[in-house]
Amino acid sequence: MLIDGKDVRCYRLDHLRSRMGLVMQEPTLFNYSVKENILYGNLKASNMQIKEAVDIANASEFIESQAL
Repeated sequence: MLIDGKDVRCYRLDHLRSRMGLVMQEPTLFNYSVKENILYGNLKASNMQIKEAVDIANASEFIESQAL
């Protein structure tokens, strides 16, 4: 199996695992703010990193909507 064209056996396992995450098809929001839910994936994320994650997830419109 390859990641970015490199055999996964060439990666350090701890490093590879630290860079991976799971995104469920039916996401569950915990009973916290949107920011706290995003931070669940990285407790040390800066506000800029949170904004980047929102942009990558294409979730800005959802987060800013009145329905939320």
